Amino acid sequence: MVVTKEEKLFFEHLLTLTPQKHNGYLVFYFRRKKYKRSRVLMQLKLNKILEMWEIVHHKNEEKTDDRIENLEVIDVSVHNSNHHAGKRYSK
Repeated sequence: MVVTKEEKLFFEHLLTLTPQKHNGYLVFYFRRKKYKRSRVLMQLKLNKILEMWEIVHHKNEEKTDDRIENLEVIDVSVHNSNHHAGKRYSK
């Protein structure tokens, strides 16, 4: 689903907030809801609302490194099976 103008404005607003750490990730809290910064950034970059089964993976496995070049969207089942198998994604 494409990001609407309202969603884009909301995501851009979130990025003006100071992120906090939660389980190693940088997150924004807004109206009692938590938003991962990496997910917000990727949704803006791709102009697409990510599905629940789409995970934003940190290529270098550093959870706070939210540079766009370090992020990729992958299927949750692939992500989980590779992490549980001890595989690294980085090329």
